[in-house]
Amino acid sequence: MAARGVTVDEDGKLDVRGAIKGWQSIEVDTTGRELLAIAGKKQGGSAHDWLKRSMRRLASTIIVFEGEESEWSCNLMSYGFNKDKRGKVDGISIAINPVAAIVLLGGAEVGYTVHSLGERHALHAEVERALHAYLVGAVRKGAKRSFSLEHLVNQVYGSKVYGDDVPEKTMQNRKTAVRKALGALNNSKGWKVLWSDRNTAVVMRYGRVRHNAGKSAS
Repeated sequence: MAARGVTVDEDGKLDVRGAIKGWQSIEVDTTGRELLAIAGKKQGGSAHDWLKRSMRRLASTIIVFEGEESEWSCNLMSYGFNKDKRGKVDGISIAINPVAAIVLLGGAEVGYTVHSLGERHALHAEVERALHAYLVGAVRKGAKRSFSLEHLVNQVYGSKVYGDDVPEKTMQNRKTAVRKALGALNNSKGWKVLWSDRNTAVVMRYGRVRHNAGKSAS
């Protein structure tokens, strides 16, 4: 038996070789209650049944790499959980396949950006969530960075938003939406946004979640 990066020795043991050697899976320990809260679900029995089905579906997801001379695949993730006395999902362990993680989250030399699903769930508009996804990677915990409003609009709406084919009214609407998203982020836990001038935002990310958010951005 042989597969890309993996062989089986004479004793029948898997021997990882090549580029895959040393890659680490992303391991997450959580609870059913926490995942349901993040997903905005109630804590009833039907919600736990939904959670079980969701984990089974994700664990059965296969990513296929098809090339001109070869094809190979990997599963997205594995999971395991304990059940409480009522049969509900309790402690959960999730391991995301390292190959899948690199494909979905970026190359191993870049590393992974860890997102707070709790922070994301607290944001509602798509612009707010897109801005949060960018800033999580751009501002490390305990640090602050300045961004021009134009730069943030560019990150949220794509790299080709500044052209003659983009109406001025559309650009103004996008700036207004991003400014509003910064205000929502400022009013969430873990972030603070100040304005050094009308078109420059100073974004601060707290090392620990704060409980009383400021209201400096609008």
